[in-house]
Amino acid sequence: MKTFLIYFLLGVLMCLWLPGIGFSNSQYLSLRKVGELKEGSYSDVFVQGRYAYCAAAKTGLDIIDVSDPSIPKKIGNYDTPGYAIKLHVSGNYAYVADRGGGLQVIDVSRPQAPVRVGNYSTSGRVEDVCVIGTIAYVANGYDGLSILDVSNPAAPFMKGQCNKINWLDAT
Repeated sequence: MKTFLIYFLLGVLMCLWLPGIGFSNSQYLSLRKVGELKEGSYSDVFVQGRYAYCAAAKTGLDIIDVSDPSIPKKIGNYDTPGYAIKLHVSGNYAYVADRGGGLQVIDVSRPQAPVRVGNYSTSGRVEDVCVIGTIAYVANGYDGLSILDVSNPAAPFMKGQCNKINWLDAT
Protein backbone atom coordinates (compact mmCIF):
# COMPACT_ATOMS: atom_id res chain seq x y z
CA MET A 1 0.00 0.00 0.00
CA LYS A 2 2.87 2.36 0.86
CA THR A 3 4.49 1.73 -2.56
CA PHE A 4 1.19 2.44 -4.32
CA LEU A 5 0.81 5.73 -2.41
CA ILE A 6 4.33 6.84 -3.37
CA TYR A 7 3.74 6.05 -7.07
CA PHE A 8 0.35 7.75 -6.93
CA LEU A 9 1.84 10.94 -5.46
CA LEU A 10 4.68 10.89 -8.01
CA GLY A 11 2.08 10.52 -10.78
CA VAL A 12 0.08 13.49 -9.49
CA LEU A 13 3.23 15.61 -9.27
CA MET A 14 4.22 14.66 -12.83
CA CYS A 15 0.75 15.55 -14.12
CA LEU A 16 0.98 18.94 -12.46
CA TRP A 17 4.56 19.61 -13.55
CA LEU A 18 4.73 18.26 -17.16
CA PRO A 19 2.07 20.49 -18.77
CA GLY A 20 4.06 23.53 -17.68
CA ILE A 21 7.11 22.41 -19.64
CA GLY A 22 5.50 22.78 -23.07
CA PHE A 23 3.62 25.96 -22.30
CA SER A 24 6.11 27.85 -20.16
CA ASN A 25 7.09 30.16 -23.02
CA SER A 26 3.97 31.98 -24.22
CA GLN A 27 5.63 33.37 -27.38
CA TYR A 28 4.90 30.04 -29.08
CA LEU A 29 1.18 30.23 -28.30
CA SER A 30 0.29 33.22 -30.44
CA LEU A 31 -1.49 31.38 -33.25
CA ARG A 32 -4.19 33.05 -35.29
CA LYS A 33 -6.16 32.09 -38.35
CA VAL A 34 -5.19 34.12 -41.41
CA GLY A 35 -7.31 32.41 -44.05
CA GLU A 36 -9.68 29.57 -44.75
CA LEU A 37 -10.78 27.39 -47.63
CA LYS A 38 -14.39 26.32 -47.18
CA GLU A 39 -14.37 23.31 -49.45
CA GLY A 40 -12.89 19.87 -49.34
CA SER A 41 -11.95 17.45 -46.62
CA TYR A 42 -8.24 16.71 -46.39
CA SER A 43 -6.34 13.89 -44.70
CA ASP A 44 -2.87 15.23 -45.55
CA VAL A 45 -1.27 18.46 -46.76
CA PHE A 46 2.18 19.03 -48.26
CA VAL A 47 3.25 22.64 -48.83
CA GLN A 48 5.91 23.45 -51.41
CA GLY A 49 6.48 27.00 -52.58
CA ARG A 50 3.21 28.80 -53.21
CA TYR A 51 1.09 25.64 -53.36
CA ALA A 52 -0.50 23.32 -50.82
CA TYR A 53 -1.02 19.82 -52.18
CA CYS A 54 -3.88 18.08 -50.40
CA ALA A 55 -4.94 14.43 -50.17
CA ALA A 56 -8.67 14.91 -50.70
CA ALA A 57 -9.95 11.40 -49.98
CA LYS A 58 -12.59 10.45 -52.58
CA THR A 59 -11.70 13.31 -54.93
CA GLY A 60 -7.96 12.61 -55.11
CA LEU A 61 -5.40 15.41 -55.17
CA ASP A 62 -6.38 19.07 -54.70
CA ILE A 63 -3.89 21.86 -55.39
CA ILE A 64 -4.39 25.09 -53.48
CA ASP A 65 -2.64 28.39 -54.24
CA VAL A 66 -1.53 29.74 -50.85
CA SER A 67 0.65 32.59 -52.14
CA ASP A 68 -1.78 34.89 -50.28
CA PRO A 69 -2.64 32.92 -47.13
CA SER A 70 -5.62 35.15 -46.38
CA ILE A 71 -7.40 33.97 -49.55
CA PRO A 72 -6.35 30.42 -50.50
CA LYS A 73 -7.72 29.29 -53.88
CA LYS A 74 -8.24 25.78 -55.21
CA ILE A 75 -6.67 25.83 -58.66
CA GLY A 76 -6.29 22.18 -59.61
CA ASN A 77 -7.50 18.63 -59.00
CA TYR A 78 -6.66 15.13 -60.12
CA ASP A 79 -9.24 12.49 -59.21
CA THR A 80 -7.36 9.34 -58.25
CA PRO A 81 -8.99 5.91 -58.69
CA GLY A 82 -9.05 5.13 -54.95
CA TYR A 83 -9.07 7.09 -51.71
CA ALA A 84 -6.19 9.61 -51.48
CA ILE A 85 -4.96 9.34 -47.90
CA LYS A 86 -1.37 10.69 -47.84
CA LEU A 87 1.04 12.36 -50.23
CA HIS A 88 4.56 13.61 -50.74
CA VAL A 89 5.69 16.17 -53.30
CA SER A 90 9.17 16.03 -54.78
CA GLY A 91 10.12 18.34 -57.63
CA ASN A 92 7.33 18.37 -60.20
CA TYR A 93 5.67 15.19 -58.95
CA ALA A 94 3.09 14.43 -56.29
CA TYR A 95 3.26 10.87 -55.01
CA VAL A 96 -0.19 9.97 -53.67
CA ALA A 97 -0.86 7.02 -51.36
CA ASP A 98 -4.21 6.01 -52.79
CA ARG A 99 -6.11 3.30 -50.89
CA GLY A 100 -7.50 0.99 -53.51
CA GLY A 101 -5.42 2.64 -56.24
CA GLY A 102 -1.84 1.98 -55.16
CA LEU A 103 0.81 4.68 -55.49
CA GLN A 104 -0.21 7.38 -57.98
CA VAL A 105 2.49 9.56 -59.55
CA ILE A 106 1.07 12.89 -60.70
CA ASP A 107 2.91 15.57 -62.67
CA VAL A 108 2.14 18.90 -60.97
CA SER A 109 4.42 21.10 -63.09
CA ARG A 110 1.21 22.78 -64.30
CA PRO A 111 -0.74 23.05 -61.03
CA GLN A 112 -3.96 24.05 -62.82
CA ALA A 113 -3.86 20.82 -64.87
CA PRO A 114 -2.20 17.95 -62.97
CA VAL A 115 -1.73 14.75 -64.97
CA ARG A 116 -1.06 11.19 -63.83
CA VAL A 117 2.17 9.95 -65.38
CA GLY A 118 2.61 6.67 -63.54
CA ASN A 119 1.40 4.36 -60.84
CA TYR A 120 2.43 1.28 -58.92
CA SER A 121 -0.02 -1.29 -57.63
CA THR A 122 1.13 -2.73 -54.32
CA SER A 123 0.03 -5.99 -52.74
CA GLY A 124 -1.29 -4.19 -49.68
CA ARG A 125 -3.44 -1.22 -48.79
CA VAL A 126 -1.30 1.87 -49.41
CA GLU A 127 -1.30 4.07 -46.29
CA ASP A 128 1.59 6.53 -46.64
CA VAL A 129 4.50 7.52 -48.86
CA CYS A 130 7.79 9.36 -48.41
CA VAL A 131 10.13 10.16 -51.29
CA ILE A 132 13.84 10.78 -50.80
CA GLY A 133 15.75 11.41 -54.00
CA THR A 134 14.67 8.71 -56.45
CA ILE A 135 13.38 6.28 -53.82
CA ALA A 136 9.76 6.10 -52.62
CA TYR A 137 9.06 4.39 -49.30
CA VAL A 138 5.47 3.13 -49.30
CA ALA A 139 3.65 1.92 -46.17
CA ASN A 140 1.37 -0.99 -47.16
CA GLY A 141 -0.57 -1.83 -44.02
CA TYR A 142 -0.25 -5.57 -43.30
CA ASP A 143 2.11 -6.01 -46.25
CA GLY A 144 4.82 -3.86 -44.66
CA LEU A 145 7.12 -1.48 -46.49
CA SER A 146 7.70 -1.32 -50.25
CA ILE A 147 10.81 0.44 -51.53
CA LEU A 148 10.31 1.75 -55.06
CA ASP A 149 12.68 3.30 -57.58
CA VAL A 150 10.96 6.40 -59.00
CA SER A 151 13.87 7.71 -61.07
CA ASN A 152 11.48 7.36 -64.02
CA PRO A 153 8.17 8.62 -62.55
CA ALA A 154 6.23 7.05 -65.43
CA ALA A 155 7.47 3.57 -64.49
CA PRO A 156 8.12 3.08 -60.77
CA PHE A 157 9.49 -0.36 -59.91
CA MET A 158 10.13 -2.39 -56.77
CA LYS A 159 13.66 -2.29 -55.37
CA GLY A 160 12.88 -4.08 -52.14
CA GLN A 161 10.30 -4.96 -49.57
CA CYS A 162 10.09 -5.55 -45.84
CA ASN A 163 6.98 -7.50 -44.96
CA LYS A 164 8.05 -8.71 -41.52
CA ILE A 165 5.95 -5.99 -39.90
CA ASN A 166 2.52 -6.56 -38.33
CA TRP A 167 1.07 -3.29 -39.67
CA LEU A 168 2.66 -0.22 -41.21
CA ASP A 169 0.68 2.93 -41.86
CA ALA A 170 3.35 5.62 -41.67
CA THR A 171 6.70 6.24 -43.33
